[in-house]
Amino acid sequence: MKKRSILSLFLALLMFCSISLFSCKTNENNEEGTTQKQTTTDNSVTETNEIESNLPKDLDLGGKTITVLYWDDAQFTEFYVEKATGSVVDDAVFERNSKVEQTLNVKLGWIGKPGNVSNTDSFVQYVQTTNGIGADHEYDIIAAYSRTTGKLATEGYLLDMLTTTYADFDMPWWPEFVIDQAKINDKLYFTTGDISTNMLYNMTVMFYNKELVDTDLYTIVENGEWTLEKMIEITKGSYADNNGNTLKDDADTFGFVTYAPFVNPIFLGEGISFISKDDSGALTVDATYGSAKTQSILEEINTLFYADNDWYYMGSGSTNGKATQTVFAEGRSMFIMESASLPQKKLLEYESLQYGVLPLPKYDVAQSNYLTLLNNPITLYGIPTMTSNYNSDEVSAVVECLAYEGYRNTTPAVFENLFKIRFVSSNNDSIMFDIIRENSVLELGQVFNASLDSIPGNALYTLVQDNKTGWVVYFDSIKTVLSNNLKKINAAFGDIQ
Repeated sequence: MKKRSILSLFLALLMFCSISLFSCKTNENNEEGTTQKQTTTDNSVTETNEIESNLPKDLDLGGKTITVLYWDDAQFTEFYVEKATGSVVDDAVFERNSKVEQTLNVKLGWIGKPGNVSNTDSFVQYVQTTNGIGADHEYDIIAAYSRTTGKLATEGYLLDMLTTTYADFDMPWWPEFVIDQAKINDKLYFTTGDISTNMLYNMTVMFYNKELVDTDLYTIVENGEWTLEKMIEITKGSYADNNGNTLKDDADTFGFVTYAPFVNPIFLGEGISFISKDDSGALTVDATYGSAKTQSILEEINTLFYADNDWYYMGSGSTNGKATQTVFAEGRSMFIMESASLPQKKLLEYESLQYGVLPLPKYDVAQSNYLTLLNNPITLYGIPTMTSNYNSDEVSAVVECLAYEGYRNTTPAVFENLFKIRFVSSNNDSIMFDIIRENSVLELGQVFNASLDSIPGNALYTLVQDNKTGWVVYFDSIKTVLSNNLKKINAAFGDIQ
């Protein structure tokens, strides 16, 4: 992104030296340890930015405690680390928090509550009972699963951060695409960026098997020719019935495998948006969502998943998800669409696997950019309408400092040292990760899914799951409900002070 600037060589060398100390053991946030792959990438120097924050140098919060309510079942380390452990990521998070405390003379407090997709309602209920008149107001910042944060915003529990003094959303640690998308009716109730590690881990990526694909895909990407049709061409004729049972199952070899969480990213990568904003800044159904283009993509991928053998959709649920990952990790699929964290979750266990990294394919060569969906589950940050300290400006200073120190510490640890060094085996793959990150998008339909009758999250996925292709007819049946729910959200954002 154009806000990203030149990074510091000193901290680069410091971070590079720390790679040898990386610990792979499992931590409390289910950051699974693995045997790391040795690489020969040229990006062996980690960089960090020299831009200084605009926080006043003499800003002193007097030693008070600012407390963060966070979802403690997030997939990867992001919030609280008790002490340095020797892990690059753990130590970067610990350093970030320590720097914030030192810079602002503040003590960070942490309240962890379950808040993943299975615990969204309980997390929201906890905020409802602790953030009202007469409540204890025991926390000052909320860091929650994206769909949870969207619901909290629509129900009036989050403050418009643009009204605070110290959060500077023009700075590079707040990505432009996030602020542009999250700002609704000129209000900003939630955001993410370098303050979050899970944003990086949950970028949607196409991985490919370098032994099964003999095409120079990097040049194809750089020439803007990595499209759905190119992928279909490369995977044609790839199927092999390995167990000879004449059934398409997870013992076979395929051109492409994926499962439920990565249905929506297929459409979004090809330029389909669910919810966007009109000229006034209000939420609206995007023109592409109910279009013939969406219908065409649905027909094509369902044909590939169900009528042909080269592509394999492996359904929903964690068991099918793990099976999908295993098919690719064992070398029985040319491609898999997954989160950027797949190497850490699975692939690095397979030392002989030679894989590469690509952005999601475009709809056609006329599409201007490759698009990377920030897929669930990501973390969005907000300031509750009532805080324990009743001083939203001081709280905004902590939010700003967390993002700034994340820019300097946690993002280099995750993106530069893990993604661009440990997760890849060539400089080309590191370049692909840059392209993936620079073209990330935040889909508001997924953020506000809970307030939209789950339509954006479930509609296309359900049709793929059921092998149905009547999208235009189906969309006609849901568009009134969708539009009415958007009106409610817009009204709420207009009324929230």
